[in-house]
Amino acid sequence: MAGLIYSAARNSVVRGAIADYGALDGPGGVVTGRGMSAEEVDQIIATTADDMNFVTPIDYTARTGFPVPTERYPASEGWDPFFGYGRVNADRMVRAVAQNKIPPEADLTSPKWFATIDPDSGPVQIQGTVAARRAAKYSYAVKWGVWSWRDTNSAPSYVTNGVTLAATGDQTAPFTGTLATIDPAAIAAALAAVNGPPGATSGPAVDPATGRGDHENRQFPDKFGIIVQLQVTAKDASGTPLLNIDGRPLTGIGTKNFNFHHDPALFSGFPIDLQGDGAASPRFADLDNDGQDELIVATSNGEVHAYEAGGGEVQGWPVHTCDAQLNYGAPAYGTAEITKASDGKIHAAALRSATVGDINRDGDLEVAVGDFQGCVSVFDRFGNLMPGFPVRPNPYYSSVQRPNREAGFYAANPALVPGDYPGPGALPNSPDIVPDLVNRKDKMNRTIWWFLAAPTFANIYTGGPNPDHLEILAGNADRHLYAFQSDGKPVPGWPVILRDPAKLGASDSIDPVTHRLRENDAADRFNGAKVIMSPAVGDIEGDGTVDVIATVNEQYREPVNTDDSAVPNVLAATGSDAGNNRIYALFPDGSLHGSGPSNPAKHPNDNAYKPGWPARIGSLTLELLPVVGDGPDGAPVLANVNGGNDLEVGILGTAGPAYILNSAGDSIYGKDPSGNDRTLLIDAPGAGANSADTPAVPAVGGGIFADLHGTGQLSFAAPTAGLGKLLDVVLPEDQLVSDNHLSVWELGGTRSQIPAYPREVNDLQFVSTSAAADIDGDGLQELLNGSAYSDLHALNAAGAEPGLTTLAANGWPKFTGGWTVGPPAVGDFDGDGQRDVAHSIREGRLFVWRGNGAGVCAPASWPEYGHDGWNTNNYETDAQRPRVITDLTLAGATVSGGQTNVTVRWTAPGDDGTCGQAQRYEVRHSSSPISAQNFAQATLVAGAPTPGASGTQQQITFSVPGGTRYFAVRAVDDAGNPAAVSNNVSVADSDADGVFDSNDACPGTPTGATVDASGCSQAQVDSDLDGVCNPGASSSFCTGSDNCPAVANPTQSDIDGDGIGDACDPDRDGDGVPNASDNCPNDANPAQIDSDGDGFGDVCDHDVRVSKFSTGGRDLALGANGSVDRQVLARCQSVSPHTDIVRCTVEIVGLPSGCTAQNLDTGLTVSAPGGLVMDNTATYAPGQERKFDFKLRIACSPRPPQTAIALIARAD
Repeated sequence: MAGLIYSAARNSVVRGAIADYGALDGPGGVVTGRGMSAEEVDQIIATTADDMNFVTPIDYTARTGFPVPTERYPASEGWDPFFGYGRVNADRMVRAVAQNKIPPEADLTSPKWFATIDPDSGPVQIQGTVAARRAAKYSYAVKWGVWSWRDTNSAPSYVTNGVTLAATGDQTAPFTGTLATIDPAAIAAALAAVNGPPGATSGPAVDPATGRGDHENRQFPDKFGIIVQLQVTAKDASGTPLLNIDGRPLTGIGTKNFNFHHDPALFSGFPIDLQGDGAASPRFADLDNDGQDELIVATSNGEVHAYEAGGGEVQGWPVHTCDAQLNYGAPAYGTAEITKASDGKIHAAALRSATVGDINRDGDLEVAVGDFQGCVSVFDRFGNLMPGFPVRPNPYYSSVQRPNREAGFYAANPALVPGDYPGPGALPNSPDIVPDLVNRKDKMNRTIWWFLAAPTFANIYTGGPNPDHLEILAGNADRHLYAFQSDGKPVPGWPVILRDPAKLGASDSIDPVTHRLRENDAADRFNGAKVIMSPAVGDIEGDGTVDVIATVNEQYREPVNTDDSAVPNVLAATGSDAGNNRIYALFPDGSLHGSGPSNPAKHPNDNAYKPGWPARIGSLTLELLPVVGDGPDGAPVLANVNGGNDLEVGILGTAGPAYILNSAGDSIYGKDPSGNDRTLLIDAPGAGANSADTPAVPAVGGGIFADLHGTGQLSFAAPTAGLGKLLDVVLPEDQLVSDNHLSVWELGGTRSQIPAYPREVNDLQFVSTSAAADIDGDGLQELLNGSAYSDLHALNAAGAEPGLTTLAANGWPKFTGGWTVGPPAVGDFDGDGQRDVAHSIREGRLFVWRGNGAGVCAPASWPEYGHDGWNTNNYETDAQRPRVITDLTLAGATVSGGQTNVTVRWTAPGDDGTCGQAQRYEVRHSSSPISAQNFAQATLVAGAPTPGASGTQQQITFSVPGGTRYFAVRAVDDAGNPAAVSNNVSVADSDADGVFDSNDACPGTPTGATVDASGCSQAQVDSDLDGVCNPGASSSFCTGSDNCPAVANPTQSDIDGDGIGDACDPDRDGDGVPNASDNCPNDANPAQIDSDGDGFGDVCDHDVRVSKFSTGGRDLALGANGSVDRQVLARCQSVSPHTDIVRCTVEIVGLPSGCTAQNLDTGLTVSAPGGLVMDNTATYAPGQERKFDFKLRIACSPRPPQTAIALIARAD
């Protein structure tokens, strides 16, 4: 339709009917010659569509003549969520262009579709572009309304309450940016009026009474929904609206939906916008060995992130998948419209989880991810590609990518298909890289190079130099399961093709070189060829050997392998084409097992399949969807269901009964008289189920095993669809009783669902599974399960969810506002010991919520995608390392006879992170620092203590050779998983001061210097040796913190209080004038006023004088009796221009021995040789004089010879 519009536009430009948009847009805009912009094309399609309105008049009510209650969707006038703007009308589109009735541009860019906006985040920003380049003027309006369809069966009542436009009135120039804001209080009030408290803008989006969210004319998942519409009206120069082809105002329209919701359990900064599809489930893992989980998530834009709880990512992350090998020379890639990575490339999508584990068993984690460009990339914890990676599939089996095409026999003979080489001898080129086969693939050979499935880690190869390393299993869309060693080399015997040899007729075969399938039986020709689900790995026979259980897109029309009597009824109702899928059990040595394939010309590796396999897995529909509807949509899962040493296999097909199989590929419940496996019953609901839509058929997802009752008896949980929902897929319109469910079967003899199940969920759980973990702290586990419609449930065995009945703000189900295609993960994101839940959705948002009270060590049967970080899909797998020891300390070290006796101490980790109790410790020492890379080469210390309970203190004392030694420890669990290597401590005394480096706070102390307990000399902690410690230092040599560390100042005087001591402060008084040029360096006087010009600033210039002084005679001669009395007159005066403090004194000097002088007025007495007989300090105003007259008596006994006695007056 877009092409038709562009054609009409170009024709109209040639005729002169419309202007070319490129000419209107100007330089740097849309190129000339296209006629219209992309947004104009969008507006033409939307505004000329035939409206689908079943509400006015009412035409959506129940219909008759259908096998189930049916009604039309309540589509309303204008845009609605069922038909958008309506049915495309090609005639009206072309006429609108030809008549130059092209609407103005109204492009809403933010909020994104279905974005969740927190009510506490401030005014809602409505962003986009408005323009009317073909009109003289335009105006725009922003309106909003509460989502109402399936609630009131009517369109929203659009309002402008709380809307503030960036520009009002008529506009002429295009505008891009914030068009308007909406007051969040107005939105909250509108939602409260509809939803009512509690739960107006928070909490679960379900009926609190039933736990149901969807249907029954009450669309709970949309209870927080807000519709925003942008309307732009084109006008002429006078401001009159232009008209469209219907004679109404020529208006462009943009519509977006967002959700207005607050969840107080969300971590700060979440949800994160991944800027790509969040189809891959996240994983918690301590990637950087700091003792705290990071969150690892892959995205469709080719990034793998490692988020920290406090914000940001681990250093070196995100990393990228392989180059998508696009045509970067195309014009679009030269614009800012397409975001490229830092290397200038677009990277291939990863749609399943990254796999995390220690593949080389050194204690550090690696991260593996498959992508759509046919790469399996493995990164170390620093974000570097591991040597040998990425690896790619065999190009013979699918198509050769552009960089790898070489000339060869097939390139020279393009009419031939690989496998058709007539001989004689080998291919002329060896190897011969085949050309692209895209245009020569038939129904049975639609292979491609994708590694869509998440990789799996397992130890399946004990040969070679690294028998304990984990191998990497990866299913490819070329029908093969690959296995790579930790260095990227193929595991001998792999890859293995998955195709049932029993279905190869006499004339059928698999080409030994290209593995192209020749299938001559038309009845067997159904879409297939792709491995899209991860395998499961485990010992299904209990013989000590790891087996590989795998599925492939493989389907055959044949009798459904089940004893369930409800299946024929479902098939009769749906009229579906039914049959069976296949599941394989493989030997770990693959095609090298035994004596080789039974008939290499027919099948290259049927010897890789264990006896009894592949098994038939019933599907009630064939070729449901391409790629993700041609085989099982969930991985096989393993658990010990019924005792013994073996493991059972749980699996379901595209849509059909679930199976619990033994090691021979048969149902553990036996077979019916016709030889069909006894399967879990599809029409055996529990009495407390909240859905009446049965039978409940497992469909388009995967199952898990879980201990929901806390008894050790496992249940099997899987997504199901009711018969009404299956009919809804094939019948028109809306079936009123059509539920998607989560079903849980007890695995005893009844094969029925447990009492509260199935439980209704909002939508299909497409290619998804549940997780299982206790999140509310009651010791019993919840099933964490999301669907395609905004919900993430936490259902316990009784069907209850935390906070649901009260619509608690942090209650469940969580509101995601999007489409879930994978389970969440549980872990401890912030290291507080409490369980957190992480979840991503296809709309590209990553959530992390705090749990509802469970500790991180609470039960968790299936805590993440694929059960564990290795993605083994095995209930019994222990892939969790003990927590890294981060507090190793040197508790003591003494030197004796050339040996050093050392005691190191640490806190015990758990067996799985901080949970449980590790099995053993490895304590090692070396003459150089110890890391993961050289830990094994360091010397092992004998006698390490038995690990204690997590959190307890442990230590070991041992002797090592003298000199510098480094120490590290790591824990190992009972599954042999080593923890990361601890922090290093050392015994070394590089400066020979008697304090080991590990405890030495002052390395490099001069030889012979006396040091304190921390290895510091006084000069190192008190540089100026004034007894005050350097800032930050602590020592027995000094105290405090020196405000002049390089200049001695023991008093720490700091006149201006600026933290710099006076002894080293270049401006002691802080007035901005350096001390050297300051006329009052100790008194702040920035203006430097010196009224009397004596060089002393007024603020410190003490101009005082003795204004009068008389002793009552010329001298102080003693009388005959050795005494004398005199009247002393003393005056002091301030001549400063400011108020001053003046000290006025009179001192007697030369007083002979045996004599005293007394101030008879004050009683002040002094003896030989003299002293102050008058002392007064007072405040003086400018020019003020003060009088201090007194009578003085001098008395001597005996009378001394006559001497010179004097009085001295001073003013200071």
